[in-house]
Amino acid sequence: MSGRTPPSYDHRLSVNITRQMYDRLAQIASTRDDAISEIAREAFRAFLDDQEDLIASRKHFTRSFQRRLDHTDWQLSVQLQMLSHLTALFMTMVNQEDIRAERVLQVFLDQAQQNDWQDVLHNAHSKKKGGTKTNRQSG
Repeated sequence: MSGRTPPSYDHRLSVNITRQMYDRLAQIASTRDDAISEIAREAFRAFLDDQEDLIASRKHFTRSFQRRLDHTDWQLSVQLQMLSHLTALFMTMVNQEDIRAERVLQVFLDQAQQNDWQDVLHNAHSKKKGGTKTNRQSG
């Protein structure tokens, strides 16, 4: 005996099935040394767990949340690409030299890894000009 308390089944359901379905259930039940009703309950559980339409379903919530995360990740990626292209265009206009968006994006990512977002554009400009920082407080 496993020491496990069997669940309390308080509702009855009658379902008509084909002879082939019944024979298959009986075969599975015999192989697993279990009752046909337990095999049917397991099938119902598996079916219900896989239904995305059930609002209370954990799998539905997980899948829905993952889709939202994936969409947000995609949006952020697109916005970062746009920002790097616009920044490169702006820096090209200001500096009168070609600055590639891929380089701007790499500078953004490097700065993010260092947790130092202060003066990102200033540092990107300084690196392109030879690595020297200008004194912004000169007057």
